[in-house]
Amino acid sequence: MKSVSFEIPTEQLNKLLEMYPNKGKNSDVGNIAVMVAELYFKSLDPDSIFTRGSIDLQVTSKGRTENYEIKGTEDADIAWAKLKVSSRQCYDELVAGMILIRVTNIRNAKVILHFMKYGEDFTMVEEPRWSIKKVSNK
Repeated sequence: MKSVSFEIPTEQLNKLLEMYPNKGKNSDVGNIAVMVAELYFKSLDPDSIFTRGSIDLQVTSKGRTENYEIKGTEDADIAWAKLKVSSRQCYDELVAGMILIRVTNIRNAKVILHFMKYGEDFTMVEEPRWSIKKVSNK
């Protein structure tokens, strides 16, 4: 696993926190994590091009294109127990070699990006998920 410390410039951190205020939503943490990853890649190559879609982040830099699954947490450590993948497509991509980036310490200026590869740094265990639905009134 490669772990990289990254400091978000104050102005950009304030902008992220304004866009995604702390309302306890996992999607906000995820959106911040993707934007932090973009800032990190821009720091390496200002000409990087980003695409989002079925993959969290596609980065084109210096003639190469890489896909990444991005997972964020406000915890200072990786928080393995909270690290989940929801879709079969994502699972298949990770098994095929796509890199998972775990961004820790979300909402702080100093974050760590952990670059992880299936089979070397992590494995995945299938778990059933259930959706909760309201009982309709009769």
